[in-house]
Amino acid sequence: MAQTTVNAASRWADAPKSQRDWLTAYYRQASTEVLGLFAVSQLIEAALAHQKLAAKAPPPQGRIEWLSGPGPREYRLLTVCPDRPFLVDTLQLMLRRHGAQVIATFHPQLRLGRKGKTLKVSDEGALESLIQIHLQWAPADAAAEKALRDDVAEALAELRHLVDDFEPMCKAARDAATACRAVTQGALREEAAEVATFLDWLVEGHFTFFAVQPTRRLDRAAGFEPDPRNSLGLAAPGRRLAHTDDLMAQRSELDRYTDSRRLVVVTQSTLRARVHHDELLDVISVKRLGAQGEIIGTLRFIGLFTTDVYIERPRHIPLLRQRVSRVLARAGYAEGSHGSRTLRDTLANMSLQFCVPPANAFKEVVGAAYQLGDATVAEMQQAFMRAPSVRELLASEAMHALGVETTRALSLVVSEGGDAVNRPWYRPEEQGGRSSPPKITVDD
Repeated sequence: MAQTTVNAASRWADAPKSQRDWLTAYYRQASTEVLGLFAVSQLIEAALAHQKLAAKAPPPQGRIEWLSGPGPREYRLLTVCPDRPFLVDTLQLMLRRHGAQVIATFHPQLRLGRKGKTLKVSDEGALESLIQIHLQWAPADAAAEKALRDDVAEALAELRHLVDDFEPMCKAARDAATACRAVTQGALREEAAEVATFLDWLVEGHFTFFAVQPTRRLDRAAGFEPDPRNSLGLAAPGRRLAHTDDLMAQRSELDRYTDSRRLVVVTQSTLRARVHHDELLDVISVKRLGAQGEIIGTLRFIGLFTTDVYIERPRHIPLLRQRVSRVLARAGYAEGSHGSRTLRDTLANMSLQFCVPPANAFKEVVGAAYQLGDATVAEMQQAFMRAPSVRELLASEAMHALGVETTRALSLVVSEGGDAVNRPWYRPEEQGGRSSPPKITVDD
């Protein structure tokens, strides 16, 4: 099946000039190894099919075509879109989610000139993305095949909305930061300033915005009412994230949050992204305050924290750094002491998803929740570092005791008799679980 690139080049040399120029531009960035996976005739056939698909300017969300073959259970997905971020990631995400195996991907980015039915590579005009994905897939039935095709089309439409509204969503975050800095009430001023810094930090490449939705506080009832007219991205009316209440928490928790003086909540929804990364969506809710400091609504940001955030140390992340400082201050250690260094190192290794308890000292929180008696802070910290399941249990229960919204620890099961699973991260003596309606997650 495989042939060398030299053979492919010689085959193109014999093709008509219009085809030869197209093939040369189309496969210019393809590696020798990937080209070698296919017969030259297959490469030419796919590229010319793509040329035909691209002959007519695509709609804003893009144009899609599915081709069968050349082998059994093999397909080729062809798309033509205005060039935008996350296209390849999004397509491959949807294919994997439906159980398809990607064999190879070609992604020429070209400027195209169209005249009638003629399509040529040009030096002018906007870049367009032409994506060709070879995949193996065995759909269970016609309904499964239709589901994949529909999901791919919907994901590309979502990506278009996300990209089109990205700058307005960033502006909404910057405007919210400006409003936070204008807060003058003494009890809220310090927290509002930190929230403003956090919002600016998000815009500086630490958050991929999918949706923004403002809400208004209800006059005579607990809770907030979404403002669809000013919603952006995937929260606009009729789009997948238009009902942001469903992403936040149960109604009872949302009602309790209405009167809370807490200005910002960072949480994770149970809904997975269909764009960019196959991860649970992150949700950030920021209170909006009136002239007298009264709560008039919220501004909700939905998206994904970027990969860099999860390797950043908490003391460099706004909001988390404030809480880390409070824990260090209330622990009561002398600066530079062994206990101080151990606690600082422990906090430094906690990820963004670990919310450092904001009010109580480390030993007081953990000791009260688990009746650890005379255990030293260093021993508790070592348990945190040594056993991820213990860390989950201690952290979630301590946070719950403080009134911080979180999933709850369900159990900690200790195995006996040397039970083991061959995983590099597994510790045979522990298995933890945590629950959050409507699901239970088990961690080894």
